[in-house]
Amino acid sequence: MAKLSSNQYLLIVFVGVEVQVPEAAIRIGTEACSICQDDLTNPRQLPCVHTFCFDCLEAYCNSIGKLPGDDVPCPVCRTEFKIPKKGVADLPVKARAEERFPQPRAAMQQPGINHAPSGECQCK
Repeated sequence: MAKLSSNQYLLIVFVGVEVQVPEAAIRIGTEACSICQDDLTNPRQLPCVHTFCFDCLEAYCNSIGKLPGDDVPCPVCRTEFKIPKKGVADLPVKARAEERFPQPRAAMQQPGINHAPSGECQCK
């Protein structure tokens, strides 16, 4: 993902109201790790539903001296979770949004709109 300067903005029109939002605040199709602030890599989900990169979460647990079987506070909300006996690797893997909510084919078959096979809209 390209790095954006803080003065780059997107113009969003919502219900007739124009709002300027920093482009950096909009991440389309991606989810960010709250620890490294980058796109999730090998995402692990905690019981509180916060999600982190596997490496970031493992490094976090190690940095506070926690081992498998120990209770650890979530880095975001501080809700305690137990590190599984096999370690952070045994926490649930979070499916990406596009895997959980695939776009229905019917939505891509609208009259008057030519959709590319990749799903990118090429509206007339």
